[in-house]
Amino acid sequence: MAHWQRNFSQLAALANGAIEDVPRMLQEADAVTFRDPPREVQIFLDHCKWLVEQMKILIARVRD
Repeated sequence: MAHWQRNFSQLAALANGAIEDVPRMLQEADAVTFRDPPREVQIFLDHCKWLVEQMKILIARVRD
C-alpha cells in the first residue's frame, strides 16, 4: 500500500507542476515570434492552448 501511495503522491506532484508550469511556458512561447513554424509545432502549441483553456474552465466549474 505504501508503494501505491508514494507513486500517487509523485504523480500528483507531477500534475501540479504541469498545471503551474504549462500556462507560463505557453505564454513565453507565444511571446516568441516564429517565422513559419513547422506545422507540427503549431499544432502542438494550439493543442496546449486548448488544454490550458479546458483546465481553466474545469477549475472555474469546480470553484462555483
